[in-house]
Amino acid sequence: MKKLAGLVLSLGLIIGVFAPSASAYPGGLIAPNPVYDDMEKRWSSLYTDGNESSGVGIYIDNSLSYTFSTPQTVKSYKLTASRNFDVLFYDSNNNLLHTAHFLSTSTSTQHNNLAQTVTNVSKVVFDPIQTNSFIYELDVFNTTAPGTPEPLNPTLDVVIGKDKIRVGEQFTSNIELKNVSNIYAEDFKINYDSNLLNYVGFEEVPGYKIYNQPTDQNGTLRFIVASQGEQYGITGEKVFLKLKFTGKAKGTAKIDALECRIADTESEYDLNEDSCLEDNIEVEGIKDVNRSGEYTLVDLAIDGFYYGKTAVQTDSSKHDADQVEDGIIDDKDLLFIVNEMLNNPNYPLNA
Repeated sequence: MKKLAGLVLSLGLIIGVFAPSASAYPGGLIAPNPVYDDMEKRWSSLYTDGNESSGVGIYIDNSLSYTFSTPQTVKSYKLTASRNFDVLFYDSNNNLLHTAHFLSTSTSTQHNNLAQTVTNVSKVVFDPIQTNSFIYELDVFNTTAPGTPEPLNPTLDVVIGKDKIRVGEQFTSNIELKNVSNIYAEDFKINYDSNLLNYVGFEEVPGYKIYNQPTDQNGTLRFIVASQGEQYGITGEKVFLKLKFTGKAKGTAKIDALECRIADTESEYDLNEDSCLEDNIEVEGIKDVNRSGEYTLVDLAIDGFYYGKTAVQTDSSKHDADQVEDGIIDDKDLLFIVNEMLNNPNYPLNA
């Protein structure tokens, strides 16, 4: 490892800016084993020797890693450091499973629970995200921090209220947090099938506001949301955003949450891919009244004939008169037909 200038004279003289009494991290999964210095390409026991009075400065482009002989389950980590670090967890295929963010404005020891239990962990990486960083001691655990409950395993869910719609029909997809405690901010992406759906816009939920400008990038949008007051912290589950779409073409369309990050007032948490959820909706083809495949004045005439009748009183062997599917033929059906006529490029005016 490249030490900060003048910091290290020898392996026997390592000087930091913090000198608490020496103490071990009992029960950890790494200590007393050495961790790997990814810059100097060597192993070091300085960070797992149970001595918090010795600190080593590391460059921002360096990192420390440890690979387990068998996959582990991790629920918390403990770190004594002077600056902010990311703690990254990988599986045996080097896929990133989870990222924890250690936030420190001065040298401190923190035993932090992960936002969720992470299983099949093969490698842990401690990565500085600020310059002039010192690490004194580190470890990860398969238990939670003393006196704290088990991780809640939060999810960011996409919930569509309908199972199916027709081409041109609008629907709402709720964005919801579940299994959380005192969450006040969210940063995530939504991906939708742009071949089958059109994105119409969003509806904010009172107490929660979007503070970026979501831009549709080929079916992917990013949302950064914050609560507006202490009383709007999310605990348990809560719908905090609503997205509007319309059906574009026939097929099964997916709306998927990606790259989800949430934060309380002390830490931010990256959710696993399995905790960023999705939902599907079936988009049916054009279902006009006389089943010709497009909406014309004939469809309007048929529903004018049936006006005031219930759906069961119509000739369902020939006609789909109940266009809004509420059991009765009324103004809502006729308005729907007219809107579809106006959107039909094959229905021109008699000019």
